[in-house]
Amino acid sequence: MHRARPLRAGSYEGLDAKYLHQFVDHAVEYVKGHVHTNGMENFWCLLKRTLKGTYISVAAYHLFRYVDEQAFRYNERNHERGDLGRFRRVVRGCAGKRLTYKRLIGKDRSRNSDHVVGAPERKPPQCRRRS
Repeated sequence: MHRARPLRAGSYEGLDAKYLHQFVDHAVEYVKGHVHTNGMENFWCLLKRTLKGTYISVAAYHLFRYVDEQAFRYNERNHERGDLGRFRRVVRGCAGKRLTYKRLIGKDRSRNSDHVVGAPERKPPQCRRRS
């Protein structure tokens, strides 16, 4: 019996050359060298557990903030100085930042209203590969 192979997703077409995109066809194999989905599956599992268990009620207009926080936690999980080093990095990021109640509840749509207090400047979430 011939099994049809799924087509590669077109959503990754046209990515800038600075991104390295490799994929694994799960119909054939689950790991190809260092290419696998375990890291992303772990990240999404942790995010869902946080949203369902820790925060419980999440407003749609704050969702990116929760994703940013979880990306920061995931990327800094093996900080060379442990929890204290990670905490110090968060505190350094708070200097000069102010979160007003209007911004917190989503009533302030000003230019800087999407900044998360304590997180690094807003960039697309990226998970680092452990070395």
